[in-house]
Amino acid sequence: MIQYTLKQKLPLLLSIFLFFSVGCASVRLITDYDDVTYTTINSIQEKITTFFVDLDQDLGTSKAKYADHKDFYRDLKVKIGTLKLRANAMDKNQIVIQQIDLLEMNIKNLEALDKMGISTRDEIIPLKNAFDSTLTAMIKLQLALKRGKSN
Repeated sequence: MIQYTLKQKLPLLLSIFLFFSVGCASVRLITDYDDVTYTTINSIQEKITTFFVDLDQDLGTSKAKYADHKDFYRDLKVKIGTLKLRANAMDKNQIVIQQIDLLEMNIKNLEALDKMGISTRDEIIPLKNAFDSTLTAMIKLQLALKRGKSN
């Protein structure tokens, strides 16, 4: 049987120790949970859901026209702008910034469609579903970050 001296074992032992030390270290590849971001996303989700419910009820009336929705779009643009500014101020926040950019683009597209006129439920359903998917992904990420914060 071959006997190894401590001097011979030392590099291997140090490598193993270093491997386990680094493996146990916490590495964050994304920003920490931010309650203001989470709250703002939920507020946006509530506004958009309310918009689609109201639009569905108002189809065929003057309330379904873009002119009646200008305040809605202005409020969303302010919230998105605030959210984007906050997200850009945080380190390791590219995923959240990309989500905000996608949401902003979807809001611009919705506004363009609204200007052309949304006149049937068949037009509302895919729009609502697209926003639900985007906002669900954003909320899920924030909830995952929140869980990570408590661990």
